Amino acid sequence: METIFIYGLFDPDFPEVLRYIGQTANFEKRLKQHRSAPSNSWILESWRNLVQLHGRQVEARILHAFHVDDRKAEQRFILDTEASFIRKEAAVNPYLLNQPFWSQDKVRSGIPRCLVRTYQELVVGYVRAIKRTGDWWPAMSCIREIEGEFPRLDIFPCHFHSFKTALAT
Repeated sequence: METIFIYGLFDPDFPEVLRYIGQTANFEKRLKQHRSAPSNSWILESWRNLVQLHGRQVEARILHAFHVDDRKAEQRFILDTEASFIRKEAAVNPYLLNQPFWSQDKVRSGIPRCLVRTYQELVVGYVRAIKRTGDWWPAMSCIREIEGEFPRLDIFPCHFHSFKTALAT
């Protein structure tokens, strides 16, 4: 018999807002992977990077645990249970990253990872420069230029407006 955990990831500063729901048989190992390993989802990785920019680590809580006799034979049941939790949370939580809004949108899913990474590095660099020097204007003008180049910044899960809160930490 094996225990399966349905878990939710969250930012410790906003524990009531789940950002990702997953399932695993090894909760501690999976949390370590989420905190350190590259993700197959650049959206999830982007969010994790933003949390780390604030000096925090992604946290997780167990939403549901159940036992299965044969994980392989009961894989459909496990996936259906996970999907049920995702559907319920997505219905009330627009910030959940593993929902169709992020994973199936052609604009969002078609953005090359290298573009997202470059964008994040630029904005993170500007935020750090503002924090170091205390001078908003040079960095803000560069960030506004980026916003001009990418008018639909909502396609990025860590768009500039999310980084504004980094300045407060």
